[in-house]
Amino acid sequence: MCKGGYYLFDKGTCYIGGHTHLKTKILDCMKKLLTLILLLMVSVKMYAQSNVTTFLGIPVDGTKSSMIQKLQQKGFVYNQKKDMLEGEFNGKDVSIEIGTQKGKVYAISVTYHKSLDTEVVKMTYENLCRQFRDNPKYMVLSEDSLPESKDLGYEMTVNKRSYASCYIQNPQFNESDKNRCVMVSLIRTIDYSVGILYVNSLNMANGEDL
Repeated sequence: MCKGGYYLFDKGTCYIGGHTHLKTKILDCMKKLLTLILLLMVSVKMYAQSNVTTFLGIPVDGTKSSMIQKLQQKGFVYNQKKDMLEGEFNGKDVSIEIGTQKGKVYAISVTYHKSLDTEVVKMTYENLCRQFRDNPKYMVLSEDSLPESKDLGYEMTVNKRSYASCYIQNPQFNESDKNRCVMVSLIRTIDYSVGILYVNSLNMANGEDL
């Protein structure tokens, strides 16, 4: 027996009325609880990131500056004057713009550099849609076929017709699929081009400012 207390398990520590032992037990429990909370936080973060659209393996999420850094690591060059990145994607020279909402990235817009005439843009668009359609990572949500007999320019400028096809990335056949949409669209300015939009709908505006 030690003075004012007693030995428990060994004679190296004197426990006053058992309080020291109880305190140690509480600290151990708190450490285990903290570790469990941290593990849960990491798991939730990993699940959230796996449940959104990715571009080149990068979740369409986080801050714009972080996204720029990650794309630079993929070899893209940031043009500060134009506020976009430039480089090669899927064998084509492209520009990449980053869309944000309240500081969070919700879209990656990829636009082909080269302006195309009517026939070439049709082939480019249809070939790109075929690549998505044949890729097992994607599921067709909707596809717009281009007119074969009608004038494409007339349809887009006069009839205000737009052409876009949407694909679900890594389909799980549940409600989360709508969060992982990738859209292929025709772009008309003076000439034509093709764009690909990688969207994380979880970060889009949902009417909270109304």
